[in-house]
Amino acid sequence: ANVPTPYNTPVPDVVPTGMTVAAASISNGGTLTGQTITWTLASLAPGASTTLTYTASIDDGAVPGQTFKNTATLTATSIAGSGGRTYTLQSSDTVVAASPKIAKTLVSTIGAPNNDTKQASIGDTVTYTIVASIPQGIVLSTASVSDTIPSGLIDVTPVSETCQLTGGGACPGFSPSFTGPVSPGNVATWGLGSPDASGNAATVTIVYTAVVADVPANSATPTPTQLPNSALLSWKPTPSTTASTGPAVAPLSVAEPALSILKTNSGTGPFDGQTPISFSVKVSNGAVANVSTAYNTAVSDVVPAGIPV
Repeated sequence: ANVPTPYNTPVPDVVPTGMTVAAASISNGGTLTGQTITWTLASLAPGASTTLTYTASIDDGAVPGQTFKNTATLTATSIAGSGGRTYTLQSSDTVVAASPKIAKTLVSTIGAPNNDTKQASIGDTVTYTIVASIPQGIVLSTASVSDTIPSGLIDVTPVSETCQLTGGGACPGFSPSFTGPVSPGNVATWGLGSPDASGNAATVTIVYTAVVADVPANSATPTPTQLPNSALLSWKPTPSTTASTGPAVAPLSVAEPALSILKTNSGTGPFDGQTPISFSVKVSNGAVANVSTAYNTAVSDVVPAGIPV
C-alpha cells in the first residue's frame, strides 16, 4: 500500500577502469558507452522487480588484490513526465583481482621401509620443490621467492627455475636468479623478474637440494630434530610497496640408526683350558619411527690374548 509506480527510470552502471564489459552479455536492451552501461525502464509497478545483468572481466596487467568498485545508480520520478518527485538510489559491489599462491613440497630419498619422505638421515640429500601459481591477467612486478633455510641444512644447490603459461610456452618477463643463504636468518633468494600471466595463468617452479648436516643439533633421540623450511613469494605492487603470500612450509624431521650390540658366551664358567667357549655377537637396529637404515656396517671383535680362536 502507498507505493506508487515510479516512472522515467534510467539505471546507469559505471564499470571501473581496468575491467572490460562483454557488450553482447548486456541484458534488457542496455547500451554501453565507454565504461557506462545504461538501462532505461519506462516504469516499475508496485511489487515488480527487474534484474539487469552483464558480464565483465578484469583486464590483463592487474595487480594482485587490486579492487574494482562498481556502482549502479537508479533514478526515477513519481509521475510520468515532469513535475513529480525524483528518487535516486545507488548500490555498489566490489570485486578483487586474484592473488598468487605458493606451495612447497619435500622429497627425501631416505629409502627405509619405516621412513616417509618427510624424514631424512644425517648426510641425506633432500629435494625441495616450490610452486608459485599466478592467476591469469596478473603481472608480478619485481617478484622473488625467499626461503628460510634451517641451520641443520647445508649445501643448498639450485637445480632448476622455470615459468610456464597454462596455454604453453615460457612466461614473458621471467628472469630467474639465485642468491645463496645469507645472514641474518639464513635466507636463500630466487629473483623472478616480473613474470607476466596476461592471457594465461602461469606456474613458477623452483627445485633445489640441500644436505642434512652432521652437527650435534641434528639428532633423532630423544626427540627428532625438526628442520622446518618456509618459502615466501613477494612482489612490488608499486615501486615503494611490497606484498607477499605465504609462507609455504615443508616439514622435515631427522632420522638416525638406533644401533645396539650385545656380546655373550654360552658357558657358565669358570672355564678351564680344555673346554671350548662359544661366543655370540648380536647387532641390531631399532624398528620404531625416526629410525633409519645403517649402512657400511662392520663389526670387529678383539679376542684377548690367551684365548685361541
